[in-house]
Amino acid sequence: MHKMKSLMTCLNRLRQDNRGQDLIEWTASLAVFLMLCGAIAMYFWIWWNQTAAAGAVHDGTYLAAVRGGSAAEGVARSNDMLKAAVGQFSKQYTIQFLSDPRKSVSGSVKTKKTFVVPFIGNLPYTIRAHSFQRLERFYGGPVGKRSADFWWW
Repeated sequence: MHKMKSLMTCLNRLRQDNRGQDLIEWTASLAVFLMLCGAIAMYFWIWWNQTAAAGAVHDGTYLAAVRGGSAAEGVARSNDMLKAAVGQFSKQYTIQFLSDPRKSVSGSVKTKKTFVVPFIGNLPYTIRAHSFQRLERFYGGPVGKRSADFWWW
């Protein structure tokens, strides 16, 4: 009986004492704050990869168009820019350039990645960028000899 009374007295004192409440609230708010920081960092990483891919494919396509449609130069430039922007993650990107020797160059960069988030699971995302450039010296004018064959008439 005495043990029961002493236990009840101890429990009543703990129930009325709110000294540990700060620690519990701080711990709960810290978890929410860390999840928010992680979400912001993940969003920034995706945004940075998308921006780097778009810049790399644009610059590579432009270089290929200026140099007479050489797709190899465009791919090399895009690879260099991606490696400078995202480091070793650039190996996960697929770069493809198509060149029409008479008119244009188009390039695309893409990758499919997955973030592993603790307690939530896998979050897949895809990064894609595409660029199209006319050749610098492209002339879509007439092919025939008669002036009536001109496309602007």
